[in-house]
Amino acid sequence: SITKAKTRSQKRQHNNSSASTSKHHKITRMLKIYGVPLSQPFRAVVWPCLIKELPFTVQLAVPGSKGRTGTANAGFLAKFPLGTVPALEDEANGVRLGESASILCHLAETHGWEDLYPSKKARQARGRVNEYFHWHHGGTRNLAKAYLAPLLRPDLKMDPETQAATKAAADRSLEIIEKG
Repeated sequence: SITKAKTRSQKRQHNNSSASTSKHHKITRMLKIYGVPLSQPFRAVVWPCLIKELPFTVQLAVPGSKGRTGTANAGFLAKFPLGTVPALEDEANGVRLGESASILCHLAETHGWEDLYPSKKARQARGRVNEYFHWHHGGTRNLAKAYLAPLLRPDLKMDPETQAATKAAADRSLEIIEKG
């Protein structure tokens, strides 16, 4: 699970006797990633951090909730005015970002993850990654809305026309992905 992997990553970092260097970064900051682990955009941010052994903590942030851990809570909105998750707080330099694409770009640029996000010199490759990031919001998210939401959230009722249109959009997204 994400929590177990994160804990293993933190233990590996803690066991290094100094504020040492891992193979990809210096351990000089603590990142907080806000969101819900079931969320695909949240996992998109967490997985590279785990792969690159970048220490972070998870802060539960429930979309739309005004409760203590909600994104509509005044405290959350003071830090993240868009009120979206995932959100990232980089305590070392005061960076606060929402939206997975902007967070991933920030992390890759900050930590030199050119294998995940090409450098500015590789403009065409970087452009393709950016294209996918921006398309993702309306592209692959259709898959969850069409196929997972009815199973996981039966309380979210969709009329048959909307459901058919959503499935057609999801199928178009799959075709685009398969064509590469």
